[in-house]
Amino acid sequence: MSNKRSDYINIFENIFLQGIRLNRNVGIKKLWKLNRVFRHALYSYIKRWVLLKTKKFLAPVAIAFSPTMRCNLSCIGCYAVDYPLDNELSLDEIDQLFSSAEKIGVFIFVITGGEPLMRKGILDLFQKHNKLLFLMITNGCLVDEHIVEKIASSGNIIPIVSIDGWKEQTDLRRGKGVYERVENTMQLMRDRNLVFGFSSMVWGDNYKILC
Repeated sequence: MSNKRSDYINIFENIFLQGIRLNRNVGIKKLWKLNRVFRHALYSYIKRWVLLKTKKFLAPVAIAFSPTMRCNLSCIGCYAVDYPLDNELSLDEIDQLFSSAEKIGVFIFVITGGEPLMRKGILDLFQKHNKLLFLMITNGCLVDEHIVEKIASSGNIIPIVSIDGWKEQTDLRRGKGVYERVENTMQLMRDRNLVFGFSSMVWGDNYKILC
């Protein structure tokens, strides 16, 4: 095994050190107390480093996982409809997956689907495993004030809302009225000061808008 550290460790170190520099005015002790994400990222880094040195096992930083392939939309070009819907992991099995991932130093779960919010109880599991960071890709149509409040209180869920351009492009691919619902969802998140992102599929009718 080479002594050269992997690229992902170097990337993490740069992000962590930059976070310290950006927050240097509050002091490292206060930063350590307040910034749970950086703390757990550091714990994750240490676990992976120890496993690499002692077991010659390079654990992943992130795992992509779909808790369900069910969805409330039927978007053009989406692969979710081609998957069977009767072989989902139980919530207990998902709980065990998250616990096992924590033990080997996994830090991020990219939650895909289907629509993750179709899976009842999934947000509770995210909250339970508060040493993990969940990037939840959602179409945004099932998000309401209750869900926004739950995400805000968790501190470890970052919604990634899917949108394919302006109203014309989004509604063409996702269905009439979806753009307006996504706008409302993003406004709810802004009002609650949530950190969130967006995802898009680039295709013929929207690439000039997105690129």
